[in-house]
Amino acid sequence: MGLVEISRQNGVSYLGCGLDRNFDLALSEGGTGLDHFAMRVDGENELEIYKKRLMKYNVKFGDKRNLEPCIKSAISFKLPSGIPMELVTVEDNTYQRVNVPAYNLRSPIAPLDADHMSILVPDVLAETNFLCDVLGFKISDIIQAPNTNQWMIAFLRMGILKNDIVINGGQLAQISNARQLHHLAWTMSNSEHMKFLIDRINWSGTPLEYGPARQGVGNISAYFWEPGGNRFEISTEMPTLNSDTRTKFIVPGFDKTASWGSPARASTGS
Repeated sequence: MGLVEISRQNGVSYLGCGLDRNFDLALSEGGTGLDHFAMRVDGENELEIYKKRLMKYNVKFGDKRNLEPCIKSAISFKLPSGIPMELVTVEDNTYQRVNVPAYNLRSPIAPLDADHMSILVPDVLAETNFLCDVLGFKISDIIQAPNTNQWMIAFLRMGILKNDIVINGGQLAQISNARQLHHLAWTMSNSEHMKFLIDRINWSGTPLEYGPARQGVGNISAYFWEPGGNRFEISTEMPTLNSDTRTKFIVPGFDKTASWGSPARASTGS
């Protein structure tokens, strides 16, 4: 995929896209799943604001002492599902220096950045309410179960991009805690950039699970399973929304991945 190994410590490999000096993915052996994930904040002042919000809602959190590479400070807490989340400040805030990559070893086929992530939870509503009420996320789209008001999938944003975190529930979540990561998505500059990386992925002997396709939620994407057993998505043309854009409730029966061609075939990996 053209990522750069920024550091390797205590059996963990820290990989980045190479346009800045921050890691985007930390890998360790021991099976598939999600150990924790982090959201960057702009500095100590903003971190203090989030601490106050967590205290307001009686959410237990702690200052993380064993900091990972390139992270200046961090606090950790758990979502209602039990998934650990962190808020971090980083040493390098010069994001996406396209003209001057931070690492000379960066490949031109590499993604620009981590895009969004999708997690599997037993209660989509509880997870969504926590992220919105406590941390200030906004809801872009909700997919409801057929013939009920149950939330199956929630698409949440913090900035202008439509998806920053996707909350998956329903039958997807009726699995062991080891599979709390549905997929991790990577930002590509355009569809031509996607094609170069897809060619490289196929040459490596890794088939695509689905795509490329225009998703109903707006972006162009393709999915594949990396050799360690986790699902990756490569994505481009993610829609942007205003801060006051109202939540869209998707009608039952909507296929979020069938905007081009026929619906996706059933996956055996989830």
